[in-house]
Amino acid sequence: MSRRAWRWSGGIFAAILLLVVTVAFWLLATTSGTRWLFARVSPMLPPALQIAEVDGTLLEGVDFRTISWTDDRVQVSVDQLDTQVDLWPLLRRQVRIKNLVIRDVDVLVGETPRDDTNGGDFSLNLPVTLRIDTASIQRVHIVAGGSEFDIEEAWLAGQLSGSALQIDRLEIQSTLADISLSGNAALAGDYPANAIAAWELRLEDQPPMSGMLR
Repeated sequence: MSRRAWRWSGGIFAAILLLVVTVAFWLLATTSGTRWLFARVSPMLPPALQIAEVDGTLLEGVDFRTISWTDDRVQVSVDQLDTQVDLWPLLRRQVRIKNLVIRDVDVLVGETPRDDTNGGDFSLNLPVTLRIDTASIQRVHIVAGGSEFDIEEAWLAGQLSGSALQIDRLEIQSTLADISLSGNAALAGDYPANAIAAWELRLEDQPPMSGMLR
């Protein structure tokens, strides 16, 4: 092959490489790329799920606004969900959520007919590893069975790999009770678990009760 042909081939390869890099950058590092990807994925989402607005980038974090889930059992609305995912671990079949923040959640649980049939034993075996470095949820209002209560804030950090669940931190602060828990469990078989939990319960017209479970 002549030198001119080599130059021609090299130029074509460089142009293709530049095009691939440009498209990848647009998809991963621009808001318009994120919205284009979301528009492609939206038809595959369940009809019960609605998301009004998407902002941000896959590299720096994606923000979702006005999210709702409505079916015959529950209605959930979320004002804001911000997430930041580390993309490189995806090459190792790992989903690493570096930060997840959920704000202003309303949950309405409807009445469902009682089902006495045995649905079988529950088991879970994820084909990937899901890691949450830090997650928080703020201002949750729940209405169920004629009762309602508020969760002021909750925090979570942990990992799910296959059926092995590791909770590094779970803290919940609510109007009814506070709980702090860490431990591990297997979501299959006999569900073996090992956990440490501290709790405080506050009932109306009753002094607070607290304790620790191991």
